[in-house]
Amino acid sequence: MAPRQPLKCYYCLEEGHSAIRCNHLTEDLEKRIVLKRGGTYLFPNFQRVPTEGPKSAKELVRHFAKEQEDFTKKMMEQSNPPQKKQETTVIEESKGEKATAIAQIEEWGNWKPPQISPANENIKIKFGLRQTRQRAARQEN
Repeated sequence: MAPRQPLKCYYCLEEGHSAIRCNHLTEDLEKRIVLKRGGTYLFPNFQRVPTEGPKSAKELVRHFAKEQEDFTKKMMEQSNPPQKKQETTVIEESKGEKATAIAQIEEWGNWKPPQISPANENIKIKFGLRQTRQRAARQEN
């Protein structure tokens, strides 16, 4: 009988344990950066993780997770515009004391929404999806 080969993990390619007992796989499954279906490892977008190459599935999964995290941060920075700018000015008072005032700069600060007179009942709203009061009253009778 031939001597047994040492166990080799298919996920991290380390010897001495199998994928069932792999701490790296358990950690990545808990973080939800890898999925396991049978003997196949999947990225969170359900694409199969290639296990035939020189890199381990662990390295590929963690590299993919890092790329996704960086991409998400970049998109969040682009989508969130900077908050309102504030200018602080120093006002010299007559007594010689200094006081500070904060003025907010807003692009739409003086804008007011258009007003519609309630006397005009024949205005259709949202492309006719809402009926006028007169039509609704006629249908009730």
